[in-house]
Order: sequence, then structure tokens, then C-alpha cells
Amino acid sequence: MAKASEKAAERTRFRPVGPKLDLPELEHRVLDLWEREQSFAALRKKNAGGPRFSFIDGPITANVEAMGVHSMWARTYKDLYQRYKAMLGYDQRYQNGFDCQGLWVEVQVERELNLNSKRDIETYGIAKFSEACRQRVDRSAVAITKHSIRMGQWMDWANSYYTYSDLNISHIWHVLKLVHEKGWLYKGHRSMPWCARCGTALSQHEMTMSDSYREMTHLSVYVRFPIDGKERQSFLVWTTTPWTLPANVSLAVNPELDYVRAKVGDEVLIVSEETFEQAKWPDAKVLETLKGSAFGAEDFALSKTEKLPVLVPIDEMARFVAGYGWLEGKEARDVAREIADDLQRRGLLFRAADYTHRYPECWRCHEEIVFRVADEWFISMDDLRPKLIDAAAKVTWLPPAAGRRMQNWLQNMGDWNISRKRYWGLPLPFYTCANG
Repeated sequence: MAKASEKAAERTRFRPVGPKLDLPELEHRVLDLWEREQSFAALRKKNAGGPRFSFIDGPITANVEAMGVHSMWARTYKDLYQRYKAMLGYDQRYQNGFDCQGLWVEVQVERELNLNSKRDIETYGIAKFSEACRQRVDRSAVAITKHSIRMGQWMDWANSYYTYSDLNISHIWHVLKLVHEKGWLYKGHRSMPWCARCGTALSQHEMTMSDSYREMTHLSVYVRFPIDGKERQSFLVWTTTPWTLPANVSLAVNPELDYVRAKVGDEVLIVSEETFEQAKWPDAKVLETLKGSAFGAEDFALSKTEKLPVLVPIDEMARFVAGYGWLEGKEARDVAREIADDLQRRGLLFRAADYTHRYPECWRCHEEIVFRVADEWFISMDDLRPKLIDAAAKVTWLPPAAGRRMQNWLQNMGDWNISRKRYWGLPLPFYTCANG
């Protein structure tokens, strides 16, 4: 009985006393008070002429009808920091920003208009589509402003900046001009992660995002590459993307890896030691272990070093182009079984099996990506990387782990792909003359 009484007393101790507090009503009353007394304007007037503090707002994406909790959380931190500086007497800009351009806006507008590809956009009309994108951005900016004011954030809302403005675009063009003058801007012909639905390449940064990979099951194949002049001897290659094989022009091995020459049935196969161990062939016998040689960082990079022909088997929609026989017009991601059957008929297929692994997808539309050789514009990071690393080292990062993550990203970043081959984005002022 004593224990029951103690619990009852504990409940009573923490029971609210008096009328229930209506938090939304209290918030509205505070907002009304700030509006009547022009509190924000009075604060700015009080701090005018004080020491300057410039808060650079990373612009929120203007692509939502209502702000998510994660955005409100971030804006709360921003507001708290600016209020703290205001209490110390700092004169601040209080400029909010809206990130207006980019493929994420296009994807949402495509859904609204029931369009599913760049071809659909072109049929609908690029000008009409761009106007629809701008209208969505403007609606979103109004909604975000309303919700930010409702949550109590103080900003000079009438002076927000928009990335689609002529002023912003002209400043970015000026930066690109400086980059060009320093020799950092170039048009590269390279293998890129490619979204067939969106019809655009994905940058390295996009490929490292946490939601850019998901578990998928693909038909993987072990393919024989016969060795000239050696009866029933082959290199054995394993791939989870059989559609890439029709454009293959060479075979590379890694000098850092061990390879085995093994007797499997009535043939001899050369395969990486790791692959051989994973395969667990019951009748296999290792004849010798070898080291690889002549290997580049990437297949495409190696092809340039070795001056190999570059084949581009698929178009923007990931369909095989003319010249690839029975594959012409077929979608690359749909032909794994047909390619395996063709290899089987030609005596080149050693084995085919489903393989489940984490594979990249387009983080915007969640379509499985392909890898495609394309002409894209890049900013070289060779000269910029050490400057960025030095600058990041001088920043006070909170928490410190964020700084370590930034340093790791900068040290491993590749050249920056800035082109997208889409319609609602920052226009690139690049014009190629007849002489290239």
C-alpha cells in the first residue's frame, strides 16, 4: 500500500496546475506583439553602426509547399546564432536566400505536368516548362517565408535573394570567367554516372550522398576472354553490368592484386584470387599464382593512356545506338539475360547468377543509373584543392567531426562536373566556335 501511495503522490507532484497552457495561442500573441511594436526594425535601428557581422545563409531549396521539420530545425539554429550576435550589438544583414534552380525542381514539375522525360518536356514546350518551374519556385518561396515567420525567425524577408535573378547569374558568370582565365575550366570526355530518365550526368558529390545507393539484384556473368594461341585457356571476367560488354575493347588487370591460373574442368582460367575463392568451384585446381600489370585508376582513364578506341554504345536514354546489331534501340538495363544467352551460344559464358549488392541510383527520381561516356564541363581541382584544404583548416567547425569530414572530402574530391544538359538551371555561357 505504501508503494501505491508514493506513486500517486509522484503523479500529483507533476500534474499541471491552473488552466492548460495553449502554446500555439501564446506564439501568435508574441508574433502579434512583434508586429505591433516593430520589434525587429527597432533591433536593427539600435544596432545600426555597430560592429559588422555577416551571416551567409545557405539558401533553402525553393521546391516545397510546406517546410519539413529538418528545415525548421536548421533555421532555428540560424535564428539563435543571429539573435545572440544581435544581443552583443552587431549590425547584421539578415538576408535570407532561396535556391531556385536545378534538376530537383524539374523533377517535381514533371510530376505535376505528368511528364516523364526530356522528350516529354520538349514536346510540351521548353519555354512553358521553364515558366512552370519558375511558378513553382515562387509559390514555394512564399510558403517558406510564411512558415519561417510563423516559427519566429527574424530575417529581412523583403530583401531575400533568389539564385535565378540576373544579378546572381551575372556574378556566377564572372566567377566562371575567372576560372577560365586561370585555365581551370575544360570540357571533358569521360565516363560518368548517368540517369537515363533525367537525361543527365551525376556529379561525384551526388554519388556520395547517403540516399544514392540501394540494394538491388542484377544478373552477373562470368565471361571467358580467350587467349590467342592457347587452346582452351581464357581470362575470366566477372561483371554485374553485362550491357557494358558490347563496348569493351580491352582487358585490364591490377598490379596490386594476386591472380590464379586454375584448372577448371577441361579448361584453364586466369582469374583474381579473391574471385576464385568466392566462386568455390568444387573441381578447380590452382596451377600458379600471378601478379597483375598495366592497370589504370579507372577503365576509361586507362583507355586514354593506352590510346584505345572509345565506344559509346548508349544514348541519353540508355538505349543502344545504331551499329550494335540486335541490341539497337533496346534499353541497356533490360538486356542482361539476352546478352548472357548470346554469350552462351558463342561459348563465352562460363556462368550466370543473380547477385544482390548496393548499387547507385539517381537521388532525385530513384531510377537505377548507368555509366556513360559523355562530354561535360568541369572545373579542375588540382590547383584549387590545396587552397580549399588550407581554407577549411582555418574554420572553427562545430562539431569538430564536421571539419574532419570536410577535410577528407576535399582531399579525395575529383574535378567538379558543372554541366547538366537540362532546362531549368543556371545557363552556362559557353559558346564553341567552328575551330573548337
